[in-house]
Amino acid sequence: MLVASSTIKHSLAPLRCTISRLPSPRHPLPSPALAHSPPSRHKSTRSRMSNNITLTFLGTTSGGGPTETRNCSSLVLDPLGTGSLWMFDCAEGTVRQFEAQPYRPAHPRLRASQVSKVFITHMHADHTMGTLTFLRTVLGIPKPKLPGVIPNPPNSLPPRVEIFGPRGIRRMLRMLWYMTHTHSEHPYVVHELLFPGEQPSVPAEVRLEEDEQGTPVDEMDVRRESECVGRDIWCDEEGFWRGIVDIAPSSGFQHWGAVVDAGPIEHRDPCIGYVIREVPRSPLTASSPAPRKLVILGDTYDPSPLVPLIHADPPETLILPEVDPFGHEVPARVPVSLLVHEATDAYLPPHVDPNQRTGRNRTKESVDAKTRERGHSTPAMAGAFARAIAAERLVLNHIGARFPAPDVNYTQGAQARFRLECMREIERQAAEGWSQTRRVRPQAAWDYLSVEIPPNRPHQTTEPGTGHRHERERVPEYEDFSYGGDKKRRATSSSGGDGRGYEHGHGSGSSLIRSSSSP
Repeated sequence: MLVASSTIKHSLAPLRCTISRLPSPRHPLPSPALAHSPPSRHKSTRSRMSNNITLTFLGTTSGGGPTETRNCSSLVLDPLGTGSLWMFDCAEGTVRQFEAQPYRPAHPRLRASQVSKVFITHMHADHTMGTLTFLRTVLGIPKPKLPGVIPNPPNSLPPRVEIFGPRGIRRMLRMLWYMTHTHSEHPYVVHELLFPGEQPSVPAEVRLEEDEQGTPVDEMDVRRESECVGRDIWCDEEGFWRGIVDIAPSSGFQHWGAVVDAGPIEHRDPCIGYVIREVPRSPLTASSPAPRKLVILGDTYDPSPLVPLIHADPPETLILPEVDPFGHEVPARVPVSLLVHEATDAYLPPHVDPNQRTGRNRTKESVDAKTRERGHSTPAMAGAFARAIAAERLVLNHIGARFPAPDVNYTQGAQARFRLECMREIERQAAEGWSQTRRVRPQAAWDYLSVEIPPNRPHQTTEPGTGHRHERERVPEYEDFSYGGDKKRRATSSSGGDGRGYEHGHGSGSSLIRSSSSP
């Protein structure tokens, strides 16, 4: 939503601040030369310009879904504040999630056509099987051929959608494309991220002809007219894929740039976590705001192999002072603004689940052991990792099918109260592992939950000779949005608060979590 300003109150300090949605002197409008660039396929890009990085969950359940209240894994990120979306995982039904969006007064309606990049964390069906349907929807139907006219193939143009993922994603899409007789007006491209010792699932370029040895090729491996030649990206000596996407701040209308790194995390099968780093437009100084950094994980029981990559910030950030958001002795110059971590299963104590609706004869020990055995995490494991990487905010995703999502607008009745208490208990368990201060609270995600990450605050500086510290500017603090709440507050922010006296996040930045009704 484009607004001139909105007022936010911080519960930790009686401070009123304003979120500016309009261009500022620090972030001027593009030059006239850029203004005459070819129009984007995304309508009204300028009208949606924002200083916030926005993440919206389209599907939040595990492989046991979809369920009545949750679709399987997918989320979209607006990393540059321009309305161009990057998707992380694409389960079956993801296209329908775009179409089924409820009315959300605080957010513009998301469209599948806004997605320009797709990042797959691993090849399990609940993370990949919506990809073909998504491409068919976004790339369009070929126009009818005119008699006597041979049109240029779609892949003679730049790809409309880039797909990054582990070994197998390219061959899967080629096979599905061929077997379903799919054609499109616009092209796509697939880049495979290869672990040590791996070879591409199928070469980036395969033509419908015999290979060098004269052996006929498999038709399903052939690169068709809708696919551009992609990259085979091997990991470096440390096992990471650095800079798979690198967008400079001055390459478009956005206020900042972005770099995407990727690295391995432990699951039953090869799995990847992604690190998205903000690239500031201006050179950093000691008092500059820290760039924002997001970590989005796939399924995992141990994401610790990603830690060195998370903290491998570029050399220009060395000028920034170290901060320790929660006093956990995990200092960082660029703290993690947001961590999205799975929480597939959790033990609910009898006072939360007296009738054992989420499973009979379950104990904390048995749930922890089975969750790890299946390659997944509990909320406490997610909280512990958030603590280990100095994450300022934590959202729990990939929540087991046994835990239905609450309806954020209706909290009356036994079933509604039970659903709320389930989510609050999951959040409580994650908070215990994350921070003992009780002033922060993770957020258990539901479908269409949106998280906004405004720019970080500038670091405090000391006036020479006075010892007084001041900040050059203020940005909005965090406001607690959660389940339920009063009708008046929901009318202005899409969701209300539950009135508890602790926050979802804290640290060098600030965050807004807004939601619509669950389905």
